[in-house]
Amino acid sequence: MASQSIVFFEPDHHGHRMNYVKHLVDLAREDGREFVLASCSATFTSEELNSRLRLQRDECYDLGSWPVGNYNKWFAHVLTKAQSDYPSSTFVVLEGDKVLVSLLRAWRGRGRDLIVLVMRVPIFSMRPRELAKWGLKWTLRLANEARGSRVLGLAPARAESSSYRYRGWTAAPDPVDIPDFKEDAVKRLAADKLVLGIFGHVTARKQIPELLLALSNNSRREQIIVRIMGKIAGEVEDAVLAAVDRARKNGLEVEVQNRLLGDEELLSEMQACDGSIIAYASQGPSGIVALSVAVGTAIVNINNNELKRAIIAMGGTVVDVPSGLSELQSPAWIEGVRTASATPRRLANGKAFASRLIQGST
Repeated sequence: MASQSIVFFEPDHHGHRMNYVKHLVDLAREDGREFVLASCSATFTSEELNSRLRLQRDECYDLGSWPVGNYNKWFAHVLTKAQSDYPSSTFVVLEGDKVLVSLLRAWRGRGRDLIVLVMRVPIFSMRPRELAKWGLKWTLRLANEARGSRVLGLAPARAESSSYRYRGWTAAPDPVDIPDFKEDAVKRLAADKLVLGIFGHVTARKQIPELLLALSNNSRREQIIVRIMGKIAGEVEDAVLAAVDRARKNGLEVEVQNRLLGDEELLSEMQACDGSIIAYASQGPSGIVALSVAVGTAIVNINNNELKRAIIAMGGTVVDVPSGLSELQSPAWIEGVRTASATPRRLANGKAFASRLIQGST
């Protein structure tokens, strides 16, 4: 392969990961650069990949089965092998924050050829455990940049700009791509009820059992419809569906589409809801939040100050529930969603994201 070829290294195909890969592949093809996607075997037959992107056989580098044991040890092994197979290629490692120690150990001095994306940029904290994480991530950043490599953080979605920084890091914007649509053509699902959407890959992070329990204890629950629109991860599927059954028995209307939605369908469903409800158990950028802002849907934010700041920075409309999930049992926040006035916002797109990684500029 040519010296300017690229290896996009992302073993996991779940969630929005293949969306990031699609943007990188699109730009590589536009620039006429050869590339391969290095991922686990299951990725290349997955709906998550094939609904977004078609790859030729020579554009796929199979890392084998997903590891059963120590992920970092496995990652170091497959990365070392890939370096041998593609000795002159640039490597773009997505989710570099998951494999910090392995990455440093396995790279073996090829600093000039390495680009790392840190998906969850650390916040400085004086708590010992958080301080250790923060210090390790900055060690990775400084060690690689000293070798001439680039380490970027993933910034929350924002308006397109000539430069992006986030918490002191050079950054790439979380990409948002939406087709043009007429705002007056959007039809709400139910004029007499409040329709709340939960979108995207359903994992434990979204706290759906806890969210449904709180909503089903709201005295106005018969005025609420909850729509779960996304593929439920196997490890939480039983718990989520059991929580749905309990909520329905308690008088809360819950609809479930346990599947991967196409991009246009996802955006259409977002536009039709009164609000996207977010109860994430962790901090960090959210593609679902960014899409909601872009299409003009209000966001019900459950006790997540970082997301609240990000939504405001994007120009989105946030209905804040600062006391946490227990506050959903009160009817007070419902009027906030009903009266919210959200306007679609144009945010940095996939090409802006990919350009920051591959070209270093928009």
